[in-house]
Amino acid sequence: PESPEDCLMPYHNQIRRLERILYIFASLNPTISYLQGFNELVTVIYYCYSSALEYFYNDFMLMESFVFYTFQQLLASTKLNELFTTHDSSFMIHNRMNEFMTILARHLPNSYQIITTLDIHPLYFCFRWLNLLFAQDYMMPNLLLIWDALMSHFHELVDYASYVAVAHVKMIEDQLDIDDYNKTITSLQKIQIEDVKSLL
Repeated sequence: PESPEDCLMPYHNQIRRLERILYIFASLNPTISYLQGFNELVTVIYYCYSSALEYFYNDFMLMESFVFYTFQQLLASTKLNELFTTHDSSFMIHNRMNEFMTILARHLPNSYQIITTLDIHPLYFCFRWLNLLFAQDYMMPNLLLIWDALMSHFHELVDYASYVAVAHVKMIEDQLDIDDYNKTITSLQKIQIEDVKSLL
């Protein structure tokens, strides 16, 4: 039988490039180093740039350097770093989750009531939406549409992502049941939105 390593062999060079980008980032940013989830973010950037390799003169090394720079800017120039910070992370992360719940209460009071009545903390469903920018919740074609919208609001990236997160809840609102905790938490954690254009 084929091992997982065998399945990944065709992608060996790409995996090495991703590892190198993350290693260099960790080396140049020792206060952050490498944190879980960085691989999810850098993979999306790598996929986009490698799909447009001709704009980098078909030079993988040049493309790789742009992936690194973009990833560096993503964490250095946006509030996304707050969701990965190792300093007083509890306060900063919980503050961001509270901001999301405030937006949810303003725009989707029924969903807010269901979620709060069932005592479902946004850390259980919204945190990964924001710190991974939905990378674990959408397949690449739909994810790229979401990232395109997020990057067009680069300097308000996390704030805009919070509204996308609220829109996600809106799209599954009919699956939330104030009398059924399991159904509600499963819907919040696992339902993917196929109609991303309507979501945005």
